[in-house]
Amino acid sequence: MMRSTLIIAFVLVAVLSVSSQNSFQGGIAGGFTMTQISGDNLAGFDQFGISAGPFIRREISGAGAVRMEINFTQKGSRKIPDPENGDYNEYRLRLNYAEVPLLYEHRYKDIVFQGGLYVGFLLGWKEETQFGDLIILDQNQKPLEFEDLDVGMALGLYYEVTEKFFVSGRYTGSLLPVRKHPSGQTLSQALGGTFTEANAGQYSSVLQFGIGVLFQ
Repeated sequence: MMRSTLIIAFVLVAVLSVSSQNSFQGGIAGGFTMTQISGDNLAGFDQFGISAGPFIRREISGAGAVRMEINFTQKGSRKIPDPENGDYNEYRLRLNYAEVPLLYEHRYKDIVFQGGLYVGFLLGWKEETQFGDLIILDQNQKPLEFEDLDVGMALGLYYEVTEKFFVSGRYTGSLLPVRKHPSGQTLSQALGGTFTEANAGQYSSVLQFGIGVLFQ
């Protein structure tokens, strides 16, 4: 996993080194994330984190361009206790990824719309309650781990404040489970069950907001 991440990072740095050519642009962007995990019986984008990294882009037409990024992105889920209503339960899940989005961009005046796919390489994770670390077991009584890869879709836009500075917003969502259901149920099995029985695992949903700078 780490070897793949290093290879991707090396390729991006190599491409950035030739971004002085007119057909390429390099830059860096960063901001904060609001995330949730579907399938954990919690609701709301309550886990906050960061997402930041370099990118390259190349125009392929008057209004279109392709863009590749490598980001450190934090995802997860959180339940906040509510002592006033007798709820003292607390839960927090933190997932750290090296994430590689590949996007198509379309410009309309000073607004650029984005859409595409991403692959995330899991760097580490931590799951805990108010009592400490939480270990969830599968049907074989083994710790239920998260998948090494997170594959999903991305939709977003950014507004060019100046030629080199922009503000952005983006939604990303997993297309494959980031963690399987404890029963070992597959997606096809879940779709064949009832709504109450169907659970193909857990999926990430992320709202990202940030700023960025173009090098040229």
